[in-house]
Amino acid sequence: MEEFEHLDYYALLGVERNARIDAIKKAYRQQMVLYHPDRYVHATSDEQAYASRRAQRINEAYQVLSDFVARTAYNRRLIPENPEPGVSLSKRASTAPPVPPPRDTLADLYGKARDHLDAGRYTQAIADFRTIQQINPFYRDSTVLLAQAEAALNRATQAASKARPTPKTDKSRRTLVFGGVGALAMAGLGALGWGLRDRLSDNTAAEAPQADTLPSPTTPPASPAPTVIPVPPPASMVPTAPVSPEATATTTPVPTSESTARPVTATTVTLPETGSIAYANDLTSGEGWPEVGGRGWNVGFAQDGYRITAVRSAGNIWAFNTSPAGLDYLIGVDLRVTGGAAGLMLRFAESNFLAFFVEPATGRYRLEQRVNGSDNRLRDEVHPAIVTEPQATNRLVARLDGLEVALGINGQAVATLVVEAPPPTPRYGMIAMAREPEVVAVFRNLSIREL
Repeated sequence: MEEFEHLDYYALLGVERNARIDAIKKAYRQQMVLYHPDRYVHATSDEQAYASRRAQRINEAYQVLSDFVARTAYNRRLIPENPEPGVSLSKRASTAPPVPPPRDTLADLYGKARDHLDAGRYTQAIADFRTIQQINPFYRDSTVLLAQAEAALNRATQAASKARPTPKTDKSRRTLVFGGVGALAMAGLGALGWGLRDRLSDNTAAEAPQADTLPSPTTPPASPAPTVIPVPPPASMVPTAPVSPEATATTTPVPTSESTARPVTATTVTLPETGSIAYANDLTSGEGWPEVGGRGWNVGFAQDGYRITAVRSAGNIWAFNTSPAGLDYLIGVDLRVTGGAAGLMLRFAESNFLAFFVEPATGRYRLEQRVNGSDNRLRDEVHPAIVTEPQATNRLVARLDGLEVALGINGQAVATLVVEAPPPTPRYGMIAMAREPEVVAVFRNLSIREL
């Protein structure tokens, strides 16, 4: 019996028992995006069977919970959350059937997930690890193992696709999404994240010379065979605790050691987007990234692009993905932001990452490093490449080549550094942080190129 067959209909869809019908419909659609059998046409027979069984049970859950009469009858069969009125606890204890000893559900699920991973059943392992993160995103090393399972599934699917000729189609995308305000305020599975500092420094730095404009991304070439990966649930939308103005004003940045971040070049140059495209998304199609929200924050597709909004008290909000180009790649995205700063998150793993922010209202950009809970601003400067007019769009580019990180804004290479920590990872993301009461960041034309 699969692990999801032990879940009641509410847990299966990831909603509360008092959820309204619109929340149930939304949860149903999100789950079907993940496990619809059509997404597994190129998977193994076991993975296809798993997806079919889970999709069937998701449909059953929706049919019951979306019907008032059926839902009422179903609720009566569930174990009540509160004691029945008028019945003493002693009487309930004397008449109730023996209760089995409590089980460590997470430990059991973790063990099953490890068994699936060791046996090469990557789809089942991914589903189990995501379920664990929905319950407790900090449980053991589930985040690391989830990333390993996803990478292994991607390699296996690509190998199978190359060996089996099929009509040309675009590459599929793998997505992790993250969420939670405080203690699991999101609707999906959690991934680890820690707070970025909430204030940009007021110190200005020397301006860099003007350079050529950046070419716009092109449509990715058709792949000889599709890579069909189930879209992960909305579990990587992670708000982090905001930093109060007082705390920001008194916090001293961790000094950067010469070995951690040393400039490679002192002269800014152009940073063109060249190389074959591994992934491209105009971020208006409503595919490949999560749509989820919590108290004071929301992420999802809008008419003008992929939007992240957050109030100041929500902290920092990001959505992350895994690069199909591996550890070394060039990423670019168009960004329009008001009320704060936004940009790209790079080298994301556990609580460690780099964050490349731009704040058009002040004309500043920033590269922030977080390693083992310590924040370090590697760059914090005003730069003339940033377009500062209201509602202006800036294109951010980051080139990751080994330990070297090059940053570009609107075609200009604003900084190039060697950053030893955190080490390179294939995970990247889009991130926003509120400086005013609310930040609104809209992302468009995301592309990843192979180096």
